[in-house]
Amino acid sequence: MEFLDYIILIIYFFILITIGIKANKKIDDPKVSMLPIALSIAATTISANGFIGGAAWGYYDGMSAFLLQISIPISLFIAGYFFLPYYYKIKVKTCYEYIGLRFNRNLRVFSALLYIMMSFIQVGAMIYIPSKICSYFLEIDLNIMIAIVLLVVIVYTSLGGINAVILTDVMQIIIVWGSILLFLYVISDKYESIYMLFSMISESSKLSSFDYSFGFDNGYSPIITLLGGIVLWLQYYISDQTIAQRIFVAKNEKDVIRSLAVGGIVMNVMYFILVSLGIMLFIYFEGAEFDDYNNVMLHFIDNDVPSIAKGLIIAAIFSAAMSSVDSIINAISTVIKNDIIPKHSQRKYNINYIMILLASMIYISILSLYGNDGSSILEVVAGYFSLVNGSLLAVFILGLTTKTANSIGISIGFVIGVIFSAVSNFIFIHHWLWFGLFGFVSCAISGYLFSLLFRYGSNFCNYTINDDLRKLNRIEVILLVFFIFQYIVLFLLNG
Repeated sequence: MEFLDYIILIIYFFILITIGIKANKKIDDPKVSMLPIALSIAATTISANGFIGGAAWGYYDGMSAFLLQISIPISLFIAGYFFLPYYYKIKVKTCYEYIGLRFNRNLRVFSALLYIMMSFIQVGAMIYIPSKICSYFLEIDLNIMIAIVLLVVIVYTSLGGINAVILTDVMQIIIVWGSILLFLYVISDKYESIYMLFSMISESSKLSSFDYSFGFDNGYSPIITLLGGIVLWLQYYISDQTIAQRIFVAKNEKDVIRSLAVGGIVMNVMYFILVSLGIMLFIYFEGAEFDDYNNVMLHFIDNDVPSIAKGLIIAAIFSAAMSSVDSIINAISTVIKNDIIPKHSQRKYNINYIMILLASMIYISILSLYGNDGSSILEVVAGYFSLVNGSLLAVFILGLTTKTANSIGISIGFVIGVIFSAVSNFIFIHHWLWFGLFGFVSCAISGYLFSLLFRYGSNFCNYTINDDLRKLNRIEVILLVFFIFQYIVLFLLNG
C-alpha cells in the first residue's frame, strides 16, 4: 500500500469519530428519518462477511449463493406488516422487553441472554475475517488489528449511540458500493466488451441456482430456501435486537414499514451484485482453485486492483465490518442495561462502561476461539446456536398472535423444539436451514398445546396483536413484486 492509502484510512476513521461527536448532540431527540434507517438495515445485514464472502461463495457455487437471501423481502414484508409496528406502538426499548410484558421477567432475561450469547459468536466472525484481510495489507499484527476495529467502534458508538450507528452505516454502505463499482470496472476492463464477458458467464454453469432434487441435505431446493429462509430471517428481524433497535428510533409507524421495505430491496440488489461479482471473478481467474474461499477476494485485491485504490478497498472492508459490529455492540449494551440489570439498579450503570466491557470480552473471545486453530470450535458452537433460532422465533410468534400461549407452555415448547431439531439431525443428515424450520414448527405446535394444558402459566394476553388487517401501502406492494421478480430472474438464468 502507498502513503495515500494510509491517508484515506486516517480520514475515514476521523469522519467516523466526528459523526459520533455530532450524533451525541442529538441524543435527546433520537428520531431518525426513513432512508438512513433503511440503508442501515441493509448495511448491517450484508456485513463484511457478505462483502467478502458473498463474492467468494458466488465464485464456487455460482448463483446458488444468492438463494440464502432470496426470502429476505417476504420475511421483511411479514415482519413489517404484522409485527414490528406493534413493538413501536407499545413503546418498548427492546424486543425482549415485550417478552417480559407478555409473559414474565424470567423469560425476558432468558431470551435476552440467548441473544447475547448468539451475538458474541456472530460478532466474532464479523470482526475476525475482515481484520485478517486488513492486517495482511496494512502489515499490522492481527491481534492489534482486531483491537483497532473494536476501539473505533466503541468510540463513535458510545459517543452517539444508535444515531451514530445509523449515520455511520449510511456512509459505510456508500463506500462499499463505490468499491463494488471499482471491482466491476477492473474485471470488465480485461475484456474487449461487456458482451464478451457476459457470453463467457452464460456458457459456464455458474448461473444455475435451484436444485430440484428432493433431499434433506439439499440446501438449494425452492422449498427449503423459501420456508427455511423465512424462519431464518424472520427470527433475525422479529426477535433480534440488532435490527429491532432501529425500529424504535423511527419517526412514526409508516417510516418503520417503509424503512424495512427499502432496506430489503437495497440489500438484496447489493448481494445479487456481490454474487455476480464472484461469478465474474471465476471467469476472470479462469476457474482457478483457492485453498480458502476468502482468498479469492484477497488475491484479486492484492494483484489486480490498482495500488492507489487499495486504501478505498480497505476502507470498504472496514466499513462493511463496522456497519454490523457497531449495531451488535450497541444492541447488546442496550439489552444488558434494560433487560438483564434490574430496573432499580439501572442508573448505577453507565452504558459506555458496558460497551467497553463488551469490547474487552469480545476481544478475548475472538483470540481464544480463533487462536490455536480455534475456528473449528467456533463452527461447532455456531452450529449449536442454529438449533435454537426457530424455537426462539416460535416463542415470539405465539406471544404476538395467540391469547392462549403462556409462560409454562412456551417454555416446554421451546425445549421440545430445540431437542427435536437436534435429534432430527442424528436421525438423518440434513442441511442446516432445516434446523430452524423443524424447531419453529415443533415449538409452535407443542408450545400452543402445552399452553392449553397448563393454563396457570403467566399470560398477559392484552399484549397480543389484535389490530384489524389494513390495506397494503405502495412500498409493501413493491416489496412483494420485487420478491416475485427475484424468482423470475433466477428461473430465466437457470435456462
